[in-house]
Amino acid sequence: MARIPYPDLAKLPPELSELLRQVHLNIFSMWAHSVSTVGLIMNLGAAQFAKLELPWAKTEDERQALSLIVAPKRRVDPSLLLQILTQNSVA
Repeated sequence: MARIPYPDLAKLPPELSELLRQVHLNIFSMWAHSVSTVGLIMNLGAAQFAKLELPWAKTEDERQALSLIVAPKRRVDPSLLLQILTQNSVA
């Protein structure tokens, strides 16, 4: 399968090349071939992670139950998942 080379950061607009240097994710580097959309996609991804919340898991017991159910299915440490859920809780 042919591979598309990463764009040359020196040939991209300065603000985009600086943003790509800060992020260090290959998917965004590949997306930089579409200069007009890469910033929108990066902002969308940032908003999804920054606004991650589970408004129905308000109590510690609900978050703990959720982490014990979801963690084995996603191969994640339950204590790490509980920590993430607690940090992003609405309560």
